[in-house]
Formats: sequence, structure tokens, C-alpha cells
Amino acid sequence: MLAPIVRITLRYLSGFLLAKGIIDVSAADLLANDVDVQQVAMAASEAVIGIATGVVTELWYRKAKKSGGAT
Repeated sequence: MLAPIVRITLRYLSGFLLAKGIIDVSAADLLANDVDVQQVAMAASEAVIGIATGVVTELWYRKAKKSGGAT
């Protein structure tokens, strides 16, 4: 489920960077179509999702503890 989202995001990101003149056409093509770049981006996004899940869980626990809820 995450792979198509990563591919679409990379395609839009490469188009944006190309339109702003930050990267050239060959770099945009590499960013949008290279499987290795997509795998690295997917691994990074999985790590971010995992870290965000842990942070939200800990914040929720702290809020419940502070308000006297079940912990």
C-alpha cells in the first residue's frame, strides 16, 4: 500500500523541483523512475511512520496519566 504512494509523491516532487529549476531533466527522471530511489524513500517513510506512531503513543499515555485516565 505504501509503495504506490511513495512513487506518486516522488513523481510530484520531481516535477515540482524541475519546475522551480532546482534539478535538471535527467535528475527529475532519476528521482521519479529509479527503483532504488523509490526503495530508499519507502524505507525512510516507513521509519518516519514508525517513529511518529511511537511518539503519538507516548504522548497519549502521558496525557492519560496526567488526567487520571486508565494507563
